[in-house]
Amino acid sequence: MVSAPLSSIDLSQPQSTIGFAEEQLQTQSAVTKSTEKTSEIVQHANELMNELQTKKDILDKIRYRLTNLTYDTNDTCSLLEELDKAKKTVDEKQQMYNNLQKSFDNLQISSKKSEEQLQSQLNKNQTLEKNFEQQKSVNNELQQENTRLSSLNAKQLHDLKHLEQLRQSILTFEKKLDQKQTRVNELSMKIIEKEDIIETKVKECQKHRLELRELETKYYTLGKQLEEQILAMTKEMEKLNVEKEMLRFDLESIRLNQKNDRPASARSTAEDQIARVKAECNQQIIEGEVECYKLRINQLTNEKDDLLKT
Repeated sequence: MVSAPLSSIDLSQPQSTIGFAEEQLQTQSAVTKSTEKTSEIVQHANELMNELQTKKDILDKIRYRLTNLTYDTNDTCSLLEELDKAKKTVDEKQQMYNNLQKSFDNLQISSKKSEEQLQSQLNKNQTLEKNFEQQKSVNNELQQENTRLSSLNAKQLHDLKHLEQLRQSILTFEKKLDQKQTRVNELSMKIIEKEDIIETKVKECQKHRLELRELETKYYTLGKQLEEQILAMTKEMEKLNVEKEMLRFDLESIRLNQKNDRPASARSTAEDQIARVKAECNQQIIEGEVECYKLRINQLTNEKDDLLKT
């Protein structure tokens, strides 16, 4: 008889596993008691057999004495009465022996059934332990995927902060450009109002044109840097999209495996859906901001060209 070790029962297993272990202990105790009782019955039966054998020997002696000896009538009656009593005693012992034999057979059947139930219970416990180990492995894989998604989320937040810094830089540049535009407009008004000092104003205009060219050079450099950053961010977003699709495929595979083994918890499905929606929203926000920056750069370029033409 093989029994499961108590150390294999983990406290973190489901309540059903603990219940099966308790039933297993109760069944083992019942089988032990049945075995002890069976041993007592067998011993008692052996004693009865010895006693029956003794009675049989006495009967043989009585038959021998009745056959070979001649007694008077009283002695013969006494012997017959003793023979009848001995027969009754033998019959009673035989009946008791038969009852004990039936009880012994019943106990053997009951013990066999108990052993079968115990073996079935052991098989169930082993199946539950295997299922628990498989579920534990799946949970570890899901935890690793969750950690990876959290790191991707942190990276996306860092990229958003960087984009916000770029937006603030562009706003500052726009303010400076507006200030320069205001100054150019004021100079143009002075040139129109003071025609007598056109040469001086022309020099000032040339000076301002040089400043505008320097600004153009700086703006062109900044635009190139911004375009390179946008391209780098676009490539990074494409990588993130590819990783997201791979993660989605992995999560779908895990979900299908869980359907075959054991149903996945509603909490894990909800967390996966929240992470997926959050990633898509972040991607849409970043793409929208990048598109706005591109439109703003084109608008500023057109305004700069118009200023240079005037």
